[in-house]
Amino acid sequence: MAVPISGSCAMVGAKTLLADAAEVYDFRSYQVRFLTKSLEQIPSWVNDRRDPARVNSSGKEVSPVPLAAGKVLYFSAGLLPPVREGESPRGALRPGMVRNGALLPWAEKGGLRPYRTEFARGSWTPPQQLVFPDLPEDASLRVTWVSEDESALLAELRFTGKEPQLVQSTRQGKGSWGPLEAVPDAAGKAAGDGQRFGKQLGAMVWTVYEFGSSDLWLKFQNQAGQPVEPRINTLGAEWAPRLGPNTTLYFCRGDRQLLFAKQTVSEVRLPGNQRLPLLEAVPTADGSLLFYRLPRYTPGELDWDIFVSKKQGEGWSAPVPVDEFRPE
Repeated sequence: MAVPISGSCAMVGAKTLLADAAEVYDFRSYQVRFLTKSLEQIPSWVNDRRDPARVNSSGKEVSPVPLAAGKVLYFSAGLLPPVREGESPRGALRPGMVRNGALLPWAEKGGLRPYRTEFARGSWTPPQQLVFPDLPEDASLRVTWVSEDESALLAELRFTGKEPQLVQSTRQGKGSWGPLEAVPDAAGKAAGDGQRFGKQLGAMVWTVYEFGSSDLWLKFQNQAGQPVEPRINTLGAEWAPRLGPNTTLYFCRGDRQLLFAKQTVSEVRLPGNQRLPLLEAVPTADGSLLFYRLPRYTPGELDWDIFVSKKQGEGWSAPVPVDEFRPE
């Protein structure tokens, strides 16, 4: 549904206008998203956010993983196709995307790679690429979990035309990351989106992709993995499990961000009259902050950015772009 430009039409009467729509646009945004050829000029925010020293750009930034009370952030980033033929891909050219003036295969194909930034001396540091030995140049890699001491991680590895794989890596202290290895507990099925938790990090929840959909799987230490309970897994596509405090589980079902808490599944909402389509929500360890991604409605593939909200009672504050957010 598109709301017309102010002054271009008139409504007569005093009754409230109600509408039920999957997406609601003001006409200017609708024009940018779906009527690009009608524009004399593409708005600058569609193409021009290209600073590699910032987290958010005109490309895609997804899968936030906050640590250290929100002062350390892992995320995955990639480029988007140009709006018009002959233009450059959209997004920041970050470390590890270009060699000898040409895009590496993973970046050229619209893949993802992980980066790390931290809040220090009043600002976020320029995101640095995570480097893994022998990672093929055409591999798309999305980190979904990092231990609090930053010595272990889980990631979803993808190659064009192949099933995704849940992989892991470790390192000593702040040294270099070791090779990516398949997670044995998730072997035999297309898997990703893993999260470790519990004593000695012996338990794990992850996403299994099969039959054109996805479900969440769970395993405890010294036990085999199995699908989670029916209140969470449904006929819809469940993905992006993220652990919260007090045995809560954030997860997505299709394009909805949900929370399983106190034996009940509910939708995670942000302030405002219209639903903001946040995804991949993950709280800090104490539950005081929520990191997630929101879309900009650009032509073609959506431009995803990372935002933060503070806990306010039972809900959350208005979204703040992570580059403008200042952890306390």
